[in-house]
Amino acid sequence: MIIGDYTKTIVPKKTRRIKGANSLFDLGDKKVSKYDKKELLRILGDNRYHSPEDS
Repeated sequence: MIIGDYTKTIVPKKTRRIKGANSLFDLGDKKVSKYDKKELLRILGDNRYHSPEDS
């Protein structure tokens, strides 16, 4: 089942990435703090986001 596999693998990965980014912002990490927190979290949570640099 495709939807079940998606839920088991992709959703937890996204959740970990968002939690990790939040933790880095809270700790004041220099590399992460140069980005807009709201925009970065939106990008991490959105499947449809595509960067030409990644292609």
